[in-house]
Amino acid sequence: MKISYCDKCPYKLGLIKMLINPCPKCKMTNYSTYKEFIKQMDKGEKHED
Repeated sequence: MKISYCDKCPYKLGLIKMLINPCPKCKMTNYSTYKEFIKQMDKGEKHED
């Protein structure tokens, strides 16, 4: 069973804004974008493309 992080993703929740939807690439790379967003939020960084 594959875990989906989409429901708690900062992008999906509107906490992070981006010009390009990161979801397709995130899913293809085993949710690496979600993991990076969480890492940045833990550091207190703000990411806007």
